[in-house]
Amino acid sequence: VLLANVEAAIQGKERLIIVPGKDISYIPFAALVKSFEGNDPHYVVEDHAVTYIRMSFIQALKQRQRPDVAFSDYDILAVGDPHHTALEVTLPPLPGAQEEVQGLVSLTKEKPVSSLETLIRDEATETTWKNKVKAKPYNVLYFATHGVPFAEVVWIKEKLVKKNLQASDKFKGYFSFLNQEFSSKSPLNGFLYMSYNGPGQDNGVLTLKEIMEMDEAVFANAEIAVLSACNTAVTFPAKVGED
Repeated sequence: VLLANVEAAIQGKERLIIVPGKDISYIPFAALVKSFEGNDPHYVVEDHAVTYIRMSFIQALKQRQRPDVAFSDYDILAVGDPHHTALEVTLPPLPGAQEEVQGLVSLTKEKPVSSLETLIRDEATETTWKNKVKAKPYNVLYFATHGVPFAEVVWIKEKLVKKNLQASDKFKGYFSFLNQEFSSKSPLNGFLYMSYNGPGQDNGVLTLKEIMEMDEAVFANAEIAVLSACNTAVTFPAKVGED
């Protein structure tokens, strides 16, 4: 529905600049499927680099009031390679993500920013992140971690159950955590992976539901959220649960 009418116009274009408004802004355009090659989907992002621009930015340009913000005015909070003791059995460490965030430190030495705070490995807890964004109006929120649609959790869990691994020493803690923390299969349980070191702390999964329930004022100065993580613009089809 969205692509058919513009397919001819975007043919051969390397970059698409999407200016969505209202409800259409929730659509992950880069993850839209153009066609199928056998059973494999062919995504828009395979043919085009996709960039998003907010409608407010366009309106400001039309009024010749472009919101020029110097890089030196930016406050950045970056999460890199959290460590989750219960989920790491299926979501392993990401040392490259740690290097990625550490690389921001070098980058901001060349192009100074107002502030850069990094939360790496055990420091990257959900509580620490929430407290920081409540205390300071960051412009950039950067996550280099695992991104997990909850359908993926359900799919992996069902596969492990079929193999009768839920009581094994390797997966016992994993199943215990999932059963305790998730009471439904709601897609709002999809999460960004944060640090967790055992009971008595937050659960280390920053879910879509939790973000939606946060006070909007916390994000008043936010310009961009960088999600350097898998599956942040896609979900799984209804076949979850089948082999």
